[in-house]
Amino acid sequence: MAETLLTVRDLSFGWPGQAPLFNRLDLQLQRGEVLAVLGPNGRGKSTLMQLLLGTLPLQLGEVERGKGIGFVPQHFSAPFAYRVLDIVLMGRARYVGLFRTPSRRITDWRKRRCIRWICWALPIVNLAACPAGNGNWY
Repeated sequence: MAETLLTVRDLSFGWPGQAPLFNRLDLQLQRGEVLAVLGPNGRGKSTLMQLLLGTLPLQLGEVERGKGIGFVPQHFSAPFAYRVLDIVLMGRARYVGLFRTPSRRITDWRKRRCIRWICWALPIVNLAACPAGNGNWY
């Protein structure tokens, strides 16, 4: 049986003075599944993402997030000169202990393999050493 990564029950949301963006939304996302949220501008796609991520408080309903959910924003402006590889490594931050820093040398072959796979799957292997967030590399 596949691991459940995201469960949404009876999610409803609307901005004050406006019609609800969605009512009683239910969904379940299993490991390996892909979910696409499509629609015209101003219909609640970004609001839904904020609710699912927990960056916007729920009005009604419940969201359960499992391990392994990440988010890459559409627009990103890095405050420092990060490389693309650095940004990929930040996605692994939950696996680094509290008040610890990741090693400059990744010695565990499974971690190296995971990071290489991420760069290959996106595909951004050729961008790993490029500066991220400046808009010139894509």
